[in-house]
Amino acid sequence: MKRGVAFVGLPPGDERRIRAAIGILSIHKLLPTPWYVCAVNEADLVIVAPDNPLSRPLLKSAIQRTGPVTAALVAAADTIPTGCERLLWPMRASDLRNLLLGVEDRVVRGNGSAGTSSAGGLTPLPRSSLLDLANMLREANEPDSLGSAWIVHGIAPKPLYVVPRRSAFLFEGSLSTLRNLPQQGSLAIRRVREQDLSHGGAAKPLIMLQWLVGILLGQKSLLPWMDPEAVYSLRHWPDFAVLKHRVDHRRIATLLGNRAAVIPDIVRLAQVDEHVVNEFLNAASLTGRLIAASAPQIAASQPWPNVGNALLRRLRKALGIGPGR
Repeated sequence: MKRGVAFVGLPPGDERRIRAAIGILSIHKLLPTPWYVCAVNEADLVIVAPDNPLSRPLLKSAIQRTGPVTAALVAAADTIPTGCERLLWPMRASDLRNLLLGVEDRVVRGNGSAGTSSAGGLTPLPRSSLLDLANMLREANEPDSLGSAWIVHGIAPKPLYVVPRRSAFLFEGSLSTLRNLPQQGSLAIRRVREQDLSHGGAAKPLIMLQWLVGILLGQKSLLPWMDPEAVYSLRHWPDFAVLKHRVDHRRIATLLGNRAAVIPDIVRLAQVDEHVVNEFLNAASLTGRLIAASAPQIAASQPWPNVGNALLRRLRKALGIGPGR
């Protein structure tokens, strides 16, 4: 069984990007059912540009709840046409995936039975993972996210809200709950306009959540967008006063605050295990503290001194023992 998607009135560049993203999602099996581009009369989903006159018949059908699901490609500050779902512009693969999953769930259960949220988006499905959460927290650092917010279900009975403009997350539960975040697909993440939020809970620094997620994922590996052969250094010292950390993390921070290094050098000089380095680099990346240079020769051209050999040379000199003895 395949699902069809059609486009009406989209600028050519936006249509190409959405087509490419659907292809990538399908190839990497990030969707339970393959999607293909088709004609409007065969589509389960039609993505439209609401300002284009060609989209008017589809917008009318959306109001009447007839025909395929209609999604409007709109900016965060734009109004969503009545009866339509929203795909935020500029389009992100994570938003497109959530839209396709929601449409599929709706089609399987019957048109209209899944309902929509008060923010104008499809009811989120619990299919996101901790890695999806990390990707979202990375997006929250981007300037174009300042008008947006994210709602995360599945951590506690009440949702968690991420508000980039405030550099904060809102959460009514205990912070200890966050230390047991699920690794697999039991989270539901939805992006909305900040003005559409209706939330409670105390505001806490966003870097606390970003740091924690980075640490948890670092216990397995580096984040996918990080190069294991890059040369790493710190842009800013981590705010350890509010971040849950260990002495190992401070040693790595001191090292990278003084000079860039590749991962094997960090392991050796900070005297830590590689997974501890991965934890720190992931956390520093998500909190925006990390600099990565894709030029390993930088580290090779400025080799670190061997601390053990240096101490041995000093001891020999103090005892008057020559190098040949």
